[in-house]
Amino acid sequence: MALATNGLLGDCWFGTSVVCLVPGRKQTAEKVGDVLAVVNNGTSFLEDLRETLEQLEIGYDLISGSGQLSLEAMNSYAGAILTGGRIHVYEPDHVDEIALNIQFITTGAMPLLGICLGHQLIAHHFGATVEPLPRPIDEVAIIELVDPGDPLFVGLPGHILARMAHGDAVTALSSSLMRLARSPVGEYEAIRHVSRPVYGLQFHPEAHSKVGLTILGNFATLCRERFRSDRMPVEAEG
Repeated sequence: MALATNGLLGDCWFGTSVVCLVPGRKQTAEKVGDVLAVVNNGTSFLEDLRETLEQLEIGYDLISGSGQLSLEAMNSYAGAILTGGRIHVYEPDHVDEIALNIQFITTGAMPLLGICLGHQLIAHHFGATVEPLPRPIDEVAIIELVDPGDPLFVGLPGHILARMAHGDAVTALSSSLMRLARSPVGEYEAIRHVSRPVYGLQFHPEAHSKVGLTILGNFATLCRERFRSDRMPVEAEG
C-alpha cells in the first residue's frame, strides 16, 4: 500500500516514501554502510521490528514498499529487510505496491532478509512455488534449523520457537534456492540463495525477542562485513 499522507508523525516523515530515523542517528557520510533499508509492505509487526533494531542499535531507514530509489541511494545501504504484508505474490495486480522489493531483489548484490511476505517475494522471484494454505496459520511453532551453522543462525540451538502468521507459503524450491529451516507446518521456513547473501524467513523473528535479537543481529553483522569487504581497496601487486 502506498503511503501518501504528508506530515510528521513521531520520527517518521510520510510522503511518496517513508523515512524513519533511529533516535539520535544522523545520516552522514560516516554512517554510510552502517544503515539498513527496511522496506515496509504493511506488516502488522512493524513496531516489533523497529523496537528490535533500536535495541540492537542498528540504524535503519523505513521506506514504503511501493517507493523507488536511485541506484546510488540503494548502494548506500549495507543491506535491506523486506517486511511482511497482506499481498499475494502470485497475483499480478499488486506489482506497483511491491516495486521497491523487486528493485532490491533484482538490483545489486547486497544482503537481503525477507520476512513472511518478503520471504515469499524472494522465493517467487527466483522460481519457487508460493501457494495459499488450506487455512491461515497464526501460532508459535517449533522451527528446526536444517543448517544451524549458517551465519544467520550463529548462537542459536538446532530448534527455536518462532511466531507464525501467514496464509500463503513456499511449497517448492527452485535450484537457485536452498532450505535452511523447516517445521511441522512448513517445509521451507527459512531459505537462502545458493550464491547470493539473500535470505527468506517465513516466520517472524521480530516477534520473539531472544531469537529475533540474535537473527537480526547476525544479519546486521553480515551486512556490515559484506559492505566493508566490497569497498576494501585492492593493493597493487609487485
